[in-house]
Amino acid sequence: ISALAAVAGVSEEELEPRLASLVRRELLQREMDARSPETGHYGFVQALIREVAYNTLAKKDRKRLHLAAARYFESLENEEIAGALASHYLAAYASAGETEEADALATQARIALKAAAARATALGGFSQAANFFEQALTVTTDESEQAQLLEQAGTAAQTAGRVADAEALIRRSLDLRIKLGDRNGEAGLIGLLGWMLSSSFRADEASDLIEPALDRLADVDDQAALAWLKSYAASVRVRRNENESALPLIEEALDTAEHLGLMELLARSLLTKSSVLNSLGRLREALSLALATRDISAEFGYTEMQLRGYNNLASMYADLDVRRSLELNMEAIALARRSGLRSALLQLTSNAGYTGFMAGEWDAVLPPMEAVLQEDLSPRDHLQVLNNAIIIRAALGQDVAAQMADLENTASEMSGTLVQSFIDDPAANQALALGDDARASDLFGAMYSTSLAAAPEYTYRASLAAIWAGDVAQAETHRREFEKTGGTGSMRDARSAVLEAGISALEGQTVQSANLFRDSLRNWRAVGAVWDEALAGITMAQLLNPRDPEVADVIASTREILTRLRAKPYLERLERAASREIEAPTQAKKPARRAEVAVGD
Repeated sequence: ISALAAVAGVSEEELEPRLASLVRRELLQREMDARSPETGHYGFVQALIREVAYNTLAKKDRKRLHLAAARYFESLENEEIAGALASHYLAAYASAGETEEADALATQARIALKAAAARATALGGFSQAANFFEQALTVTTDESEQAQLLEQAGTAAQTAGRVADAEALIRRSLDLRIKLGDRNGEAGLIGLLGWMLSSSFRADEASDLIEPALDRLADVDDQAALAWLKSYAASVRVRRNENESALPLIEEALDTAEHLGLMELLARSLLTKSSVLNSLGRLREALSLALATRDISAEFGYTEMQLRGYNNLASMYADLDVRRSLELNMEAIALARRSGLRSALLQLTSNAGYTGFMAGEWDAVLPPMEAVLQEDLSPRDHLQVLNNAIIIRAALGQDVAAQMADLENTASEMSGTLVQSFIDDPAANQALALGDDARASDLFGAMYSTSLAAAPEYTYRASLAAIWAGDVAQAETHRREFEKTGGTGSMRDARSAVLEAGISALEGQTVQSANLFRDSLRNWRAVGAVWDEALAGITMAQLLNPRDPEVADVIASTREILTRLRAKPYLERLERAASREIEAPTQAKKPARRAEVAVGD
């Protein structure tokens, strides 16, 4: 009642009987539930009544009442009602018409809307923040300020996962910067837009935009703007697998960021350098930079960049320790939810899907992906989430043909080296589940040429699928590529042991093979790689004597994993291998060639 009395300009004592009369006439209703936070509040019985009442007011009265409401809210000094305050100033401006007061009201509305956007951002309401910035545009005539508001709205929309809206807003801001001759602003926006395009797997379009700008804007006087452009350009080159050419740009951006104290730029550039080093096969260095990115971002409050650091850490740990990789993903997902960072949340949900696949936590990671796929997603997010959902669905024995067609259609308008891997990976897993081992080997083999970061996993999977197909030559070809990737750790040792064991078994060296399988299983278990442990168990069952006590024990533990996962096609494959008849032992085949291969590696 106090708020209404302040707006109406009457005392509460005078107001109460009027409100009671309106309640009796069933125009208003009063909340009487003591459990409700709105206990004692009045409201219209129907929205239609409210609209009719509002429309009976003359514009002059509307403006006066909106201003009274705004000033009352201001007197409360409560940041929680910033949005309501802004809406009243905006409505007062709309009712002012072509009056002398309109400009002053526009200024007040603009200030209030910016404050509301800042408050929404602080609370993780990035989509709402974008809307407030866009509303501020309606009360702004200065083109320089419009460009700034468009940039702020676009950045907020991007963070909220509204990719198409973000691109449109940034393009409008860029057009204004160019019109105004603001080359410093142009440099920053071209970099941002290029990064946004490449993040949406439109790397060729991003490159066409950003590469000419590096030369055209090289003489801008704002070194920070130029450094941001270089950092973004490096990210675009990484998306195009042009990693070595990205490094000089990153170093220049890092130098400027460090000397000018631009900590957000420093964090972003360190993360890009981490991606480059990982793609060049320098995993441990890449890990240290991703960790630095996460920690610097946390220290200075750059939550979105902190989550990207988490994302890189989790992705790289997937090649070292699957259990730790999943833990990092889950930590980041919790932070993204708390912070309202939807774009980051979608990325992390997708990545957790694949890590959860390898960790054997399918029931934990598939439902969130399924739920996300029901939302209105950008093509980029749809591609990333669907890709990993298909991999698990295929392993469950589901028909994924329609989903694969959807995936290919989504990717058809995209570019960059990563896009094809989003198709080949689920297609390879689909082929493996269907028993088409040769096709699976070919598809996995096609993936590892994209970067050294992908090579350790996919050279391994290509060779393993060839082993399942009984193709020693192809298995050897992929195994040699795997050995070239280098690296250390239990994951590396497990993969190497499985490939050696499988090829040895195909060549009749069963004793050596059994020892190697034993080593691989120990390492898979050490890093929590449940799915790869199961695949190693299937390989062992297919190539060694299932009646052997040690092999029988592995078959039993593998059966337990596959049953829990409900991996029907793989369980059927295991049972076929376990029940097959075994021929009499034969002598080892081609031992000399094996020795030559070992020396040649």
